[in-house]
Amino acid sequence: MQKGICLLTFVPVRKSPSEASEMVTQILFGEIFNVTDEQPQWVLVELDYDGYIGWIDKKQIKFIDDYGFTSLNNAEQSVVSLPFCNYREENSEETMNLLCGSTIYNPDGKYFLVLNKKYYLNNDLPKTLKDNPQKIIVDTAMQLLNTPYLWGGRSAFGIDCSGLVQTACKVAGIKMPRDASQQVWQGTTINSLDDSVIGDFLFFENDKCKIVHTGILITENKIIHASGSVRIDSIDQQGIFNNDIQKYTHKLKIIKRVV
Repeated sequence: MQKGICLLTFVPVRKSPSEASEMVTQILFGEIFNVTDEQPQWVLVELDYDGYIGWIDKKQIKFIDDYGFTSLNNAEQSVVSLPFCNYREENSEETMNLLCGSTIYNPDGKYFLVLNKKYYLNNDLPKTLKDNPQKIIVDTAMQLLNTPYLWGGRSAFGIDCSGLVQTACKVAGIKMPRDASQQVWQGTTINSLDDSVIGDFLFFENDKCKIVHTGILITENKIIHASGSVRIDSIDQQGIFNNDIQKYTHKLKIIKRVV
């Protein structure tokens, strides 16, 4: 089975093999994947990180062999926690963006290695201590405050509700599925907001009782979530109360604790 890696800032993953097709998610720099089908200009891929499946443009990826795939999986890895930072390939002055949630390999101070290629960072990446994952989750989400909402987005250039939760969890070292309807099955159910703690995940349903939205509790009565943009709103047992339009926008279904 052919394999590949994203060496661009991100690559859109589409529902069908067409530029006009819906973007269902994104592959961030450093993430690897398996190729499960191929067309002249497109490949169907399964992401190694979360198992998501979709089509990507062949021109936007680098194919790697089994040895390279295994080497990357076994290498020391670090997840970018800053919303943005810059990097460049060795012997090049051209810089590119690394975004929050991107994966770098074999980090050593100002540089990292990917398949024996050296890349230099123009920023010092803060060390993420994993002893307080709830704080990391909240801090990461707060760094993305005011990011525009983008269906299928996973980055500071545009993000959706479940992308915000997944990215915050990835920085904290916690694997979370991609969609809210999958994320809701993770962790332990909390009976009410009175029993919840900062860093718990809240899930919301539509009129058909389907999970359609998620967010992160940041105080006993505030939630950060992606709706129009990454924003902070009030939360109670009924749901999210949008402070700008002064009405409830999302009906609370369940609270989950993953860490």
